[in-house]
Amino acid sequence: MDQDTANRLFEVGAFVVFLAPPPAGIDFGIDMNSWELGRRFSGLKLIPPGLHFIHSGGVSGIGRVGFFHFFTEREIVVANWDTATEQIEAAPHDSDQVERLRANLRTLDSSLGPYPLNTTTPSHQFTTYQRWLRLTQHITPNLLSRVIPTGYIGSMTSVSRFSDVVSPSTNMETSSTLANTEWLHFTWIDLKRSFPQGASGAELTRYSIDKSYLLRKLLEGQYSDYKDLLGELELSFIIFLVGQVYDGLEQWKILVTLLCSCHELLELQVDMFIGFTGVLLVQLQELPEDFFIDALSGDSFLRHALRMYTSSVASTTSYHTPMRAMPRNTDLVRSMDTLLDFVENYFQWELRTEARLAAEGDEEEEGEYAPVIVNSDDDKHHTDGLQNTLSPDVRMDEA
Repeated sequence: MDQDTANRLFEVGAFVVFLAPPPAGIDFGIDMNSWELGRRFSGLKLIPPGLHFIHSGGVSGIGRVGFFHFFTEREIVVANWDTATEQIEAAPHDSDQVERLRANLRTLDSSLGPYPLNTTTPSHQFTTYQRWLRLTQHITPNLLSRVIPTGYIGSMTSVSRFSDVVSPSTNMETSSTLANTEWLHFTWIDLKRSFPQGASGAELTRYSIDKSYLLRKLLEGQYSDYKDLLGELELSFIIFLVGQVYDGLEQWKILVTLLCSCHELLELQVDMFIGFTGVLLVQLQELPEDFFIDALSGDSFLRHALRMYTSSVASTTSYHTPMRAMPRNTDLVRSMDTLLDFVENYFQWELRTEARLAAEGDEEEEGEYAPVIVNSDDDKHHTDGLQNTLSPDVRMDEA
């Protein structure tokens, strides 16, 4: 970075200072960046205020582990390298210790690595910091503390309802603190039960395909507003992409499927879907071209979801005169065109053509999130398609 930028960041930039530094040779990073550490490393400086993810990996075959933190201006986060767990942890400290470190920053300066503000990679037009900001713009401190109470995640230990790992609650001697540490508290969303309680046969059919009722209930009960929902979409993606925790991908798939399947709500919440379309574009730009060829990720879910979303946007904006007259609707069309242009060029999916052919054939929903057919008089099986954020063991019992 240039000297003027460095001077400005020195006035507001935050620090991570290690009392017990990680050993030389390990993989260490912040946000989208990682390096192999040298022997004189003592921490990071000039960290822009805001959300960041400090992580390490590559020791004893352990996957990436780290913690999220919202840094304030000039904040000093004291950290240690835990030799027993071979991972980074924020160290307990008092205000006097922090002030002593602050007074000694000039001495430590040469062993503190600067935040890589201007780092670029050949395959991206933006710097790694710009990419991080684009990927995390809706994540708030409240959302982070709800989903990850401790701030820590790790590919081997952070589990959720998607994991095959046995819930800590099955061990009666396990403390509640451990359970809270190891569980990702994603919002519970059951896409197969997306209709109202006591729904008629017509409502069952309608809302098993169109998830608008389910999304409305989520916005009323689980999220403070639609930006909170987009924040969880971003956080789940970051947990997978940067944190390397597979459960993040599973929650991301559910949220993308939900948002792509709300034709009715699309006409009422245009700003939400403009935001969603932009967030999804930024996320897809971070994935390798062959990502959806991988058996774990599979293109069936995203290709099908985007085809449904394309059909909904096209029908809403092309055939409904009141919607066509709304200025914000023009922004949705532009956002959708940008997304479709990217997907068609990058993944070679002809979604406009596929959506038109699917509409002509009146295609029904398929795949792992297809609706479950139930009898309309069997009230005990009618749920609202969502659960409140109960403890993980309760939620798994009810799934």
